[in-house]
Amino acid sequence: MLTTPLHAAAALALGLASLAHAQTVVVDFAPSVTHVIVPQHRILPLRPGVAQGIVITQVDAAIVIRDRVATTALDMTVHNPSGSPAEAVVLVPVPAGASVNGFSFSAAPGQPTSGEGVANIMPRDDARRLYDSIVRASRDPGLLEFAGATLLRSSVFPIGAGATQKVRVEWEELLAFTDGRLDYALPRSEHLGQTTPWSLRVVIDMPTGIAAVYSPSHALVESRPVGDPRVRSFAIDAASQRAPGPFLVSVVPAQGASTAATVAAYPDPTDGGGYFMLLGGIPASGNSTGSMPREVTVVLDRSGSMAGGKLDQAKTAMTQIVEGLLPNERFNIIDYSNGVSLFAREPVPVDGKNLAEARAYIAALRPSGGTNISDALVEALRQPHTPNTLPIVLFLTDGLPTVGQTSERAIKEIAERGNPHGRRIYAIGVGADVNVPLLDRIADTTRAKATYIVPGENVELKVSHVARQLAGPVLADIALTVTDTGGAEDTRRIHDIAPRRIPDVFAGEQLVVFGAYRGDKPTVLTLGATTPQGLVSARVPFDPAIATTRHGFVARLWATRRIAELVDEVRQLAGDRPAAPVGSPPSLDDPRSRELIDEIVKLSARFGVLTEYTAFFSNEGTNLGNWNGLAGGCRELLESRAAATRTGTAALNQGINFNEMKGKAQVAYDNRFVDAGLHAQTINSVQQVNDRCFYNNSGRWVDSQLVASERAAAPGTAGATTMEQITIDETIEFGSDRHLALVAELAGEGRQGALSLPGDTLVRHQNKNILVRNPQTPTL
Repeated sequence: MLTTPLHAAAALALGLASLAHAQTVVVDFAPSVTHVIVPQHRILPLRPGVAQGIVITQVDAAIVIRDRVATTALDMTVHNPSGSPAEAVVLVPVPAGASVNGFSFSAAPGQPTSGEGVANIMPRDDARRLYDSIVRASRDPGLLEFAGATLLRSSVFPIGAGATQKVRVEWEELLAFTDGRLDYALPRSEHLGQTTPWSLRVVIDMPTGIAAVYSPSHALVESRPVGDPRVRSFAIDAASQRAPGPFLVSVVPAQGASTAATVAAYPDPTDGGGYFMLLGGIPASGNSTGSMPREVTVVLDRSGSMAGGKLDQAKTAMTQIVEGLLPNERFNIIDYSNGVSLFAREPVPVDGKNLAEARAYIAALRPSGGTNISDALVEALRQPHTPNTLPIVLFLTDGLPTVGQTSERAIKEIAERGNPHGRRIYAIGVGADVNVPLLDRIADTTRAKATYIVPGENVELKVSHVARQLAGPVLADIALTVTDTGGAEDTRRIHDIAPRRIPDVFAGEQLVVFGAYRGDKPTVLTLGATTPQGLVSARVPFDPAIATTRHGFVARLWATRRIAELVDEVRQLAGDRPAAPVGSPPSLDDPRSRELIDEIVKLSARFGVLTEYTAFFSNEGTNLGNWNGLAGGCRELLESRAAATRTGTAALNQGINFNEMKGKAQVAYDNRFVDAGLHAQTINSVQQVNDRCFYNNSGRWVDSQLVASERAAAPGTAGATTMEQITIDETIEFGSDRHLALVAELAGEGRQGALSLPGDTLVRHQNKNILVRNPQTPTL
């Protein structure tokens, strides 16, 4: 009989009561067994005096999803630096319903052959005894992350003294087809301390074709197409290999040649609704109608400040962009300094004559004069539009507007009101002397994004990279509307769509939109878009009853994008107001600014999504119980940074962070951002686990639901003003009878990870504030 999450949690709990008096003895293992390998957690030595320092140095996962059957192979590299041999077993938390395909290990030094072992899915009672005894021996709360998981156990195998060996375990499972998609999950630790590198490769083979593939946990890089649109292959990018968290991937099988979409949701009873993710795409096609033709206008700053390597590199990149266009596409070139010059009055066809003339035109450009951004923008936007093409503008500048209209507000209005053909303006800022909020708004208001080339970066490579991302548009002019099940439009069911202006989808991408919803009645999301075949409309039924707390990533990614847009509103409001006196930052004490700041603080605190304006929440001395202190500190940083800083490296980093966050597609456990010195910063004292977030404050992990919240105070009081004043309704010792019951309760909700952090943990559960006294470090 296979374990279920609730059964396994209850089984685990039954053995925890005696943990305080446990011996370092594990049941069910032969005396020769010295270590247990849990690849998603760590290697556990079972007895004092055994070979020490054995570690997992690398895990390579190969996943094949063929129709609904997923096969997973884990290859673990295990190193024993000691002079003593060891014997081990592998214990792998796997999805319920998995079946074992095989287990093997490479030969240790001095052994003639590799070994073939046995692995099996453990019966419920055996799993209970084994897992209980390991937790009892190790007193390791980290193991509780996998309470409730089905367990795969291998036979005993040797690890030679000084040896580095490979260990492989393989299983398969049948994926459920839910709401038009297949969801695959490979359990892994969410702890920030989990730094063992994992490589992951996934091959997807769908007999009907593939409309979309998306991972909310790890960035995927697609391998070269195999020529069959029913098969796609991916690997996680290098930056994701040490990222914690389970590997999640969703596949939307194709529905003929039309757009296919699905909805995943997370419930939020405190807000009377929840959060949703709309995932969709259009099947890949090998024919010429697989993407829409583009009309590309390259706008190049040739002011005096571009002299030298910058202009030369930009000219090379622009030549490559024009030469890389398809025969059915069109282009134009606009250059500007004090005035504006055009290659042609309107975009021209891509043919031999026009390409030769374009090369000569670009080669002849020379730097001189000032920066007339406004007139260049007007000329780019007022050109006639070529019907049935996607109009794209690549707008490159390296300076502030110095000629023509120089007002930030006036230039923004050109993009917002003077764009009759809906051209997408992909702004490219070169260096630090650009108005970053201005370029961000010009791009954002046209469904595009801004890119910044920091001092010292190669202009040619960066511009060429932007152009490659815009190849092969498949969905454009995307609109999302809501109707009830009877077909009547309902404008109140969804709100705060992120991104607020849905960008186009290009080849190899998928449509990923997040939003918030109200109520619990079924509804229909209607997705309208322009495709290579013309206008399409897809109806996607959405029943909030499908919402689950296991989709915590939906709420977290929605909050990330929403915070980015709120911060940008602060930046844009400051740009629309009269300049503050020299030496004084703009004031954000008006009602609209206070409203924006309050929402930034609320979302940041609750979801643990921290930015350069809220990173101080994670500082040891920050009083997380004081709302006014948190809001005041955030406001000061927004005033001095977001509102006051428009140019320079201290503005450049904010633009980089904004463009990263507004389209965030993968959960960032370490809250990585770029600081004012253009250095990457991470936060390690905030831990996201399951759908919860915890702050390490004064040595205690505190549930984010208690940060600056009236829930932290006793009924009838005004609220806690310090973390020490939080009312604790119950204190539970690790290993007590009450602790085992709490493990089972949380596992039933998919939140058992809340009890897996080292040290005292303050959890909000069933309207109570519960302090769990966890061990600081494992015994073994």
